[in-house]
Amino acid sequence: MANLEPYYVECKGKKITKVDEIIYLGQLITFENRTEREVKRRITLTWKKYWTLKYIFKGPFNNIQKSKIFNSCVLPTLTYGSQTWTLNKKIENMIRVTQNRIERSMLNIKLKDKINIHKIKKKLTNNIDAIYLIRKNIWKWAGHIARLTDNRWTYKVTHNQLYGKRKKGKPKARWRDNFGKMLKNSFYSQIAPDRAEWARLGEAFALNRA
Repeated sequence: MANLEPYYVECKGKKITKVDEIIYLGQLITFENRTEREVKRRITLTWKKYWTLKYIFKGPFNNIQKSKIFNSCVLPTLTYGSQTWTLNKKIENMIRVTQNRIERSMLNIKLKDKINIHKIKKKLTNNIDAIYLIRKNIWKWAGHIARLTDNRWTYKVTHNQLYGKRKKGKPKARWRDNFGKMLKNSFYSQIAPDRAEWARLGEAFALNRA
């Protein structure tokens, strides 16, 4: 018979149950595909939030009013905790598709209507783009971390170096890879103290002009 006893890690004489994943401070913490799995969870929560506000999005309100509710209630649910995400094309596409579907629903437009998404965007010009907001969050967080001076755990964990042999295959994308290419050979902590320059570069990064 299989052993169903939970696995424990002992720390200072106390047994701590080891789990594959856990929700902590509203975010999914796991060892494998953390960002992708968290984004999928966020998408589910976002749709739930959207439908709780159905009376607004499907009601007799104009597009400007609907956009205000989208930006203040729906978008924060989708992008919560995004400053620590590691983006790639697959994840960006998941988020972009979700926003496009929600915006179609806001205008009561179905896919079978075959209305170009650019026309939909023109009707909802006040909607903030989710990818833009996420990239801004990542950039702001990087600047915050780089400007820390008290060597707190946030800084240590971010700049921690792992030693030993890694598994074969293509190395996994790292959080700093999201913006590292834009800065080329400059380490971001060297630029971040200049807040004006950091903000200028951040806008270009958010608009994906790197």
